[in-house]
Amino acid sequence: MTELQGLHAPFLISWLGIWLFAFLGGVASAFIKIADIDKRLIAPFIAKPLIGTICGVGVAIYLNGDNHPPSATLIAWALVGSVFLTPIITGLLVFISDQKRQDEVYQNIKDKYLPFNKEDKK
Repeated sequence: MTELQGLHAPFLISWLGIWLFAFLGGVASAFIKIADIDKRLIAPFIAKPLIGTICGVGVAIYLNGDNHPPSATLIAWALVGSVFLTPIITGLLVFISDQKRQDEVYQNIKDKYLPFNKEDKK
């Protein structure tokens, strides 16, 4: 029946528990306060559960190995994955979105690979 509808994992009813525990892990990760990260997020109590849910379901998909129905242990992995990966992913997003850091990287690339740019000719 699901093959006719075109639905695949994780969008099956059997994955509902994994989605729920991944979301709960994301909500739990919203209570992990990291000042440098939280001050740069616009709405950390919305962003962290969303990122956590995606991370938890992603871990479950990776570990599933195309089994149907998914293993019950994936629920625990979705919870643990969403709790622990959310601070890592949000920290990475904050790190790479810092404009000063991006300008420094662009300047280093420009100096190293484009030594004869328009500003140097003046």
